[in-house]
Amino acid sequence: MYQEPRIDRAALITKNVKAVLAGLSELHKIYLRRPVGGPAPVLDDAQSLADLELVEGIAQRAVTELRYDKALNEDSTPDYLRVSLEKLVQEIRRVSTGHERLPGRKARAAVGAWLQAESDVREAFEDLRWRLATQLAVLDAEAAALLPKPPAPKVPPTDQQVLTEQLGRVIGRPAPAGTEPTVRAYLVIGGVLYRGDNDGRTVSDATKDLLEELVTRLEKWTVSGCAEVHALDVYARSRNLTTADQIRHAFTRAPGNVTGAVIGAMDAEGRSGRYWVKRTPCDNCSQWLPQLGITPDTTGAKR
Repeated sequence: MYQEPRIDRAALITKNVKAVLAGLSELHKIYLRRPVGGPAPVLDDAQSLADLELVEGIAQRAVTELRYDKALNEDSTPDYLRVSLEKLVQEIRRVSTGHERLPGRKARAAVGAWLQAESDVREAFEDLRWRLATQLAVLDAEAAALLPKPPAPKVPPTDQQVLTEQLGRVIGRPAPAGTEPTVRAYLVIGGVLYRGDNDGRTVSDATKDLLEELVTRLEKWTVSGCAEVHALDVYARSRNLTTADQIRHAFTRAPGNVTGAVIGAMDAEGRSGRYWVKRTPCDNCSQWLPQLGITPDTTGAKR
């Protein structure tokens, strides 16, 4: 026996509510997005008339759909809602554009008083507004979900990551030829690399004075012949630090003191061809590095 397909009334109402929304302007939708409740906004005459025009437009748009027997709520017939909304449209037109036209604020107040007396009309519009606003919120959320996601904020690399990347570029690559001990160091502070070499170049008096204070020589060593010291000196010169105290305070005195600094050093190793290999700090550097809070990277170092 043939049976008529059951109508999903809830889905039908949603479809009809969407049809009402489709015929509304963006200004109408802004009105529907307003929070309901709380004190009424204070409007001047022009704003009051514009507000009434929005209410009229929403009600009239719903009436248009209701005239085609398109249900907007669970009532068995849309006629009751349509008649109530038509009354609202007529009352707004009477006091805002008709022969009994009132100034904007008085017109808005008159419609408000009328709705208090005509509770059926008030409840009909409140129900319509709630349904439209609820469906509009769903549509807004669906539209927002389709928008491209903003890129995640770029997180700057840590000093250790900067050092690891730099050492990865150099370790195992050809080093300067020769037989003299050749060392290179990279000091990383605040994401900036400071390169030092044991090539005998002069370091500042400030750096020399500081190292004299921090180091008790345990092996043959010169300040100007140490790659780690040279890297420290490059940093001090870049910051215009001209005394031993200024350099020490840059690392140890808050606020603004250097934190998380790391250093890595390499030897040139080999005979017929020399290559860079990671090394550990010498006994002298092992004294001053921790006093300044600089951490040596020795992972995978050969010596």
